[in-house]
Amino acid sequence: MTTLRDGLLLITLTALALLLTLLPLPEPIMPLRPAWPLLVLSAWAMQRDPMAVLPLALAAGLMLDAVRGVTLGLHGAALLLPLAATMQWRAALRTMPLWQASIAAGVLFLLHALLLSLLDALTGEHSLRSAHWWAIPVSLLLWPLAVLLLRPAPVAKSPG
Repeated sequence: MTTLRDGLLLITLTALALLLTLLPLPEPIMPLRPAWPLLVLSAWAMQRDPMAVLPLALAAGLMLDAVRGVTLGLHGAALLLPLAATMQWRAALRTMPLWQASIAAGVLFLLHALLLSLLDALTGEHSLRSAHWWAIPVSLLLWPLAVLLLRPAPVAKSPG
């Protein structure tokens, strides 16, 4: 984190992502809810300082687990692996055109859905299994916008 302002922005965006995740939706559109925490945190890890993303993802995942009453660590684990991959591929993702980076992000959203489904099955949690899968295309459509919005402002050079 380069500044306190960046840190507060990341925490605020993560809190907003959690609220959007927990916001009640009508039953027919509930499966279309994007993977908000992964969307925000992966775009942040790609565009800005990625070091605070993993601890914040774990904390956000634990909060989701506690609020939803599921096994603690389920959402945190499902967030950590795709975000660690984002951090690993960060340099490559930043050099790709946005449409190619979006395809790579689709792999991250697919991994997230696979992990949630696998962990749901292993822990015996009963969730809408299709909700994990419909979140992939919706998240993928929103990901380029998140990346563009989280680009750091260019640093103005002083005349000299």
